[in-house]
Amino acid sequence: MSGFAITSSKGFHVTLGNGYTLSVQFGGGNYCENRDLAIGSAKNVRTLRSATAEIAIWPADGDMIDLGGDTVAGWVTPGTVATVLALLNTEHPDLDAIRSAVSAATRAEA
Repeated sequence: MSGFAITSSKGFHVTLGNGYTLSVQFGGGNYCENRDLAIGSAKNVRTLRSATAEIAIWPADGDMIDLGGDTVAGWVTPGTVATVLALLNTEHPDLDAIRSAVSAATRAEA
């Protein structure tokens, strides 16, 4: 079922019609500019902001996919999230194209 979910006051999931879920996390402990915040510290924060986030992807019937050496990619920008979401939002996503986009973006953003 497609839709949105808030995750522990530190990010969100987007589940697409093809069954794939994109997780975008930017709270304490995630690979993002908020990494050094205490885990769970955002529960009472009205709006948590970050210039970067950690992402992960998984299909409806499987485990998180490898994004190029790990199942998460950290320090990604909103532009990279938008690119990944666009590539993922097809009937049969090209996972190699997604890995390439994440890899190119994380190298450029480093």
